[in-house]
Amino acid sequence: MVEKQVEIVESEGFTVVYNDLIQDGRLRLQTRAVLILMLSKPKDWDFSIRGMAAIADVSKDTMSRMVSELEEAGYLQRKKQVRAAGRFDKAGFRVAGRPIFLQDKSPEAEEDAPCPNFSYTKESYAKNSPQQNKEQVNKEQERPPKSPKGDSAQGSAKEKRTAPDWKPERFAGFWKLYPRGEAKQDAIRAWDKLKPSDELLAVMGQALVRQMASRGWRDGVGIPYAATWLNNARWEDEVKAPPAIDDDTGSTWAEDDEVMD
Repeated sequence: MVEKQVEIVESEGFTVVYNDLIQDGRLRLQTRAVLILMLSKPKDWDFSIRGMAAIADVSKDTMSRMVSELEEAGYLQRKKQVRAAGRFDKAGFRVAGRPIFLQDKSPEAEEDAPCPNFSYTKESYAKNSPQQNKEQVNKEQERPPKSPKGDSAQGSAKEKRTAPDWKPERFAGFWKLYPRGEAKQDAIRAWDKLKPSDELLAVMGQALVRQMASRGWRDGVGIPYAATWLNNARWEDEVKAPPAIDDDTGSTWAEDDEVMD
């Protein structure tokens, strides 16, 4: 039969009750009273959940919940001592009048966990039990297979953003000014790929204003997507004036009236 005992921290013939414990709203009043009772016991006092439940006049399950509550709040630490042969000789608790065990990372505390350096709770252990895993595998087998998606579709879902990483405020101004509002995701990717400097942005802005004033763009003709405009450096396009029409002959001439011989 496993022997259980309590090791009382900071107790020397009297019981210290700190204001931190009295006013700790994380603990129920009954749980605080049980902790004070445990602190009042001598260091060699034999402890068990059942015996403590009898003293406090509560059920064993209620006492177990209160012990877990104290452990979670840092007032209690489960402790195990190991024999030379490697078997557990004693199982007990360390109890303190202040929540000092929240930062306690002693080797004893690490040995209590089923796997060191792994976040563990009873609930997570139950969810990862062999029986649960078997049921999960069966459920996965019952599901119909999903059709594979193309890399482009997955990439589009992952890369869908509202603004680029590079100078997002400048892109917002560009997007607001640009006369076509389709394919914004492509425009965002083109903007991040281009990474325009402040000097280039000034050139792009001037060119965009000129192009928007042209007859074709005013009529909605020949306006590329914003991504095409960025990828192909369309700010370098020359805006040509429409040919002049001779009122007498109806023929068209160059703007500078240059005539070939």
